[in-house]
Amino acid sequence: MKFFFPLILLTFLGMPAIKAELFSFSISDKGASSADIYFNLSQDNLPLSMPEEMAFYIKHRARHIKGAFLFNPFDEKNKKFSSIMDIPYISIVLKESDDQKVDPALVLALIQKESSFDKNAYSRNGAVGLMQILPSTARWLGLKNPRLLWRPEVNIRYGIKYIRVLAKMFSKRSLSRLEKEDIKKTDIINILAAYNAGPGNVKKYGGVPPFPETRNHVYFTGMYFLQYKDLLLNAPYPFAHRGHPFLLPS
Repeated sequence: MKFFFPLILLTFLGMPAIKAELFSFSISDKGASSADIYFNLSQDNLPLSMPEEMAFYIKHRARHIKGAFLFNPFDEKNKKFSSIMDIPYISIVLKESDDQKVDPALVLALIQKESSFDKNAYSRNGAVGLMQILPSTARWLGLKNPRLLWRPEVNIRYGIKYIRVLAKMFSKRSLSRLEKEDIKKTDIINILAAYNAGPGNVKKYGGVPPFPETRNHVYFTGMYFLQYKDLLLNAPYPFAHRGHPFLLPS
């Protein structure tokens, strides 16, 4: 049995208005057994299986220390932003994205949605840092000391590594150079949903789970991706040049 859910743009306090057409999702009520959450991820030294408690984990919205600066280049009130070099941690994002072959616009969009570039962001259920990584997830991905997740370079590295894991579960395409229209494709939407609600829930519901937090996450991450894609594509060489890979300045 299939249900069709239009995703309605919700207005949140402090969230700038974004003009774009709405996403919609096709979601089934077909259940999933515990065996369904174990995936073959043997390539590229990725983990072989995912624990059930991790696969069905739903992240809550990040919290911030009082007075923390929340970066948003698309907020008209942000007078500090004038070029992509003003984006916090942009050099780390470009390097790690290039190393792991994930489009930097997707990484920037996730950081924007997850933490607004606040490296000290945390959630009540344990996710930390720029990309809101669970210590247990980072440990599963090979990080021996999860306390290092508070370091931006470590958090971004393992956040991208987790994106790659989800990509192997839900997509056959390369994420290294996504087009703007790809953000509305089912496989990319499922990756974004799984980043918030766990791949087990995405498989259980046959698509984006009917959780308000996850729907909000998918929508706004998609909108941020389109905006960061424009920023990077319009940036001066060597950041972008007629579709060639992003490069760090020499």
